[in-house]
Amino acid sequence: MTKPESSVTRAARDAWKNAERFLLTDDNNVLYYMHSSPRIQQDNQEKLRLELVVPTTMIQEVLQNNPDSLEGGHQGVVRTYQLGEQYYYWFGLYADVDKHLKQEQISTKRILSGNILAERPFQIVFMDFVIPLLKSRQGNTALLLF
Repeated sequence: MTKPESSVTRAARDAWKNAERFLLTDDNNVLYYMHSSPRIQQDNQEKLRLELVVPTTMIQEVLQNNPDSLEGGHQGVVRTYQLGEQYYYWFGLYADVDKHLKQEQISTKRILSGNILAERPFQIVFMDFVIPLLKSRQGNTALLLF
């Protein structure tokens, strides 16, 4: 009977199979994954996109500093994954995004659980500022949202 394969062994085997898709830069020793898009460009060449390979020690930092973090609100697991995979690569990216967003939802529920419930329209109003923005024609550099 064969032993079940560990996730680390599976990740190493998958990385070995795709070794030609990884690129280590000469100038600053940064590792990238070369993702080929199924879309064919005008010159009949596949479109290549370089995705930064994130070390396991930095995955949580990347997830927390992602533009779709709690501060910015997220658009669900699939959309957040699609945004992340445009720039980053690591084994288990989708599962990590899913887990991170579920943890955010739990912590958000804890934060919001003590709020007062409104009894009539506009009894409670929330607002948020978006700053700094480029100066508009009218000279505005901030946005106030209700």
